[in-house]
Amino acid sequence: PTDDTVTIALASGPDGAELDVESVGNDAVSFLSFRPSRSLAGAALQACVTARGASGVYRTVEDAQVCVTIEVRRCVWTVQEAESLVSLSQELGVSWLQLWNFNKANISRPDFDLQTGQTVNVGQLYAVDRGDTLFNLAERFSTSIEMIERMNADVADSKTLVADADPPQLLCITFNSCTGATVQ
Repeated sequence: PTDDTVTIALASGPDGAELDVESVGNDAVSFLSFRPSRSLAGAALQACVTARGASGVYRTVEDAQVCVTIEVRRCVWTVQEAESLVSLSQELGVSWLQLWNFNKANISRPDFDLQTGQTVNVGQLYAVDRGDTLFNLAERFSTSIEMIERMNADVADSKTLVADADPPQLLCITFNSCTGATVQ
């Protein structure tokens, strides 16, 4: 009898996570896919997958679960269809020239539309140091506390900065050099 079926299912995960079945049976293969929203930059999310082996004449039903942590990169956005440096800069509230400056190594012609799926740096990484607060970082980098929280989901949730962490806590800092944004 062919009672060797293994089923794989997404037990839990962030909104938008999907399990794509590649093959079924004893050698079942599935791929977890997830495209995080831009508001999740810096977040650590968990997804759990459950595999269940079917019962048979000589075995019982068995379940196994594996969980993985998905760490969403900071300061990097994936270009969606028809986006340009101008539209991305408008979404961020900064100058397109500033975005180009973050990406000069990879974008030689900023006047052309970006390619869908291309990654774009939207800020610079900063390692948190002793004495740093959201207020003084916002002031130092001509940005706002709101912008720092927007670009760093984990900080927005906890409002906590960790100095002397190993590895160092990193923040995505997007400053607005053109308007001289003020601390809010």
